[in-house]
Amino acid sequence: MRYLNGFSIIFSMIFSALSLPQVAGAECFKSLPINELSSRNVDYFKDLANWRPPIKEAKEVKRFLPPGSGVGNMVNIDFYYVIFRKPPDKTLAELFKDIRLHFGEFARGATSDYDFQPYGKLFEVSAYSEENRKKWESDNPTGALMSFKLDTQFANPKTFAQKVGYKVVRTFKFAHPWGDVQSTCATDTDFVFSTVETVRGYTHPVAGNRGFGIRDAGNGNWIFYSKAVDRESDSYYNKAAPKSVFCHGHLFWLDFYSNVKNYLNSHGMPVQSVVTTNRGIVWWPFRSNEPPPNEPSCG
Repeated sequence: MRYLNGFSIIFSMIFSALSLPQVAGAECFKSLPINELSSRNVDYFKDLANWRPPIKEAKEVKRFLPPGSGVGNMVNIDFYYVIFRKPPDKTLAELFKDIRLHFGEFARGATSDYDFQPYGKLFEVSAYSEENRKKWESDNPTGALMSFKLDTQFANPKTFAQKVGYKVVRTFKFAHPWGDVQSTCATDTDFVFSTVETVRGYTHPVAGNRGFGIRDAGNGNWIFYSKAVDRESDSYYNKAAPKSVFCHGHLFWLDFYSNVKNYLNSHGMPVQSVVTTNRGIVWWPFRSNEPPPNEPSCG
């Protein structure tokens, strides 16, 4: 009986350790320094370039897509942010959770060109969708599997014209609009999404990691930001996209941050600035002292 009691105590200790709340002050990734928010120094992005999920793949995830699994010799790095007056009645952690729980609203906006929802809803796996929703809406979303709808035009067949001899041959392909991500790290003030290949959602258009965070920006202001490192993935559907995958991603985040701005302004947190210009491709692997390659227009 004494051994059983001892086992019960040990089990309780282990269960308590696994249930511990997130530690304040911990972080999943590094923000850019507050005085270098426009920096293109690749050293500031190495943490996400080298990020390997410390957790296992969620159910229906076939594989994680780290930057090293991408194709080509270019990689997108970006740092988007919004600076706003801090609220008088919330902590950084409380507001960060509020923002996180409005990701669907920020993605959809007024036109619903994009979307964000728990993985499984699109495919009517209702029980699994509900499981991911609850995990995402909890205080610790680590492990939640979520889906971004990246561009409505991807959902339609694409027509291509190619000249073959004296003839113009027209073909069309279907492009997949969804990109699935798994939350692979979370604290009370930041988290990381890692792109994945899933059973139903196929392969995300990019291979990489994107972190989101919030911090004090000084002078009564806070900053909400995201930092990313991603390469084009080996998804077949990337071939059907009329723009580069990085252009499509940038257009998505322009809308997203515009909607974040509207949310903050409407909730008594006047926005001081929204910056979405610290983006673009650099060489892969990172080359610290070389100019970046020429980047195609997203127009």
